[in-house]
Amino acid sequence: MNYYYNIHGIVKIDSNIPLGIEPISPLQECGKGDVGEPNLVIRVEKDVSMPTGGLSNVDRFYSKRGGNFLYFKDIYYKRKYNILLKNIDGKTEIHATKPTTRMVHKVLKGNLYNLISTIIQIKLIKAGYLYIHGACLSKSDSAILLAAFCGVGKTMTSFYLLKEGFEYISDDMTLADDKGFAYFSYSPSTVSHEDFIRFVSPQDIGKWKYYKISLRSWIVERNPALMWFFPLPKFDLLKLDNSKSIEKSKVKVACTLEIGDKQIKEVSKEYLAKKILEINEYSLERIDKNRLLWIYAYFNDFDITEIEEMERRNLLNFLDGCRCYSLACNDQNWIPLIKEIYMEK
Repeated sequence: MNYYYNIHGIVKIDSNIPLGIEPISPLQECGKGDVGEPNLVIRVEKDVSMPTGGLSNVDRFYSKRGGNFLYFKDIYYKRKYNILLKNIDGKTEIHATKPTTRMVHKVLKGNLYNLISTIIQIKLIKAGYLYIHGACLSKSDSAILLAAFCGVGKTMTSFYLLKEGFEYISDDMTLADDKGFAYFSYSPSTVSHEDFIRFVSPQDIGKWKYYKISLRSWIVERNPALMWFFPLPKFDLLKLDNSKSIEKSKVKVACTLEIGDKQIKEVSKEYLAKKILEINEYSLERIDKNRLLWIYAYFNDFDITEIEEMERRNLLNFLDGCRCYSLACNDQNWIPLIKEIYMEK
């Protein structure tokens, strides 16, 4: 069985394993006809092998100068742990054995999904796009980007903005381009037990579901040791009454959110770009952390630092037409601050 994904016509994926798991960015499965000619093919197989005679060997990696491939071969906990990466530029192929989907290898410091996530990011960046760890909502074709670390309140703020008549673009990872647009990127988010009790009501998600989740959250809040047995509540914003989404929108206001003394500070796009990249570095799968890509770059005409610089340029160009702000508050009540910089402008 094959699974097909199309990220706004930029990255088109044909895979024989489902990809809707972390750390891969949010993906919506589509039909084969929606993909056409894929530029990323993923095959997980019982065995992946290639002749290694005449190839250079670096710590279980095999390749040759300008070969546009990299082969990793190992027996890991008595299982074949093999990955073959072909042609990062153009039509990329990834062939891997099943253990690569389940185990993190000590040499790679990651698994197959980490590699897939970075390849997707590379293709997006080279096409003029990037992912931002943040929420984005639009009203009257004018969007606001809320970039922040985890746990700062992006999802609950998105929830309240939807109630104010905003349209959903994303609430965790936003796909942005170098022309100032943000694109629909959907995945159900989780909220803390504390935030669920504090902000959600039975009218928002239905009485039965509300009381079921609130009971768990109430138990965890009073017995924190039990948090390992109760997953964080999932909060599907698009299933809320009257919530609407939009495929893309021009972003007019971009800001970072952080916990601290109340602050509304207008900043330069260079300052905001630096802060967003630091948030991304902490929160998202990063290209420069993938060991397999560094070895691929060593043998082939592929420059990781150039990709990072492209990402920075894409972000700066995205912010060109935006008013940029740094927002802070101690209680995660971002709506009054957002009204000051966006709703009343």
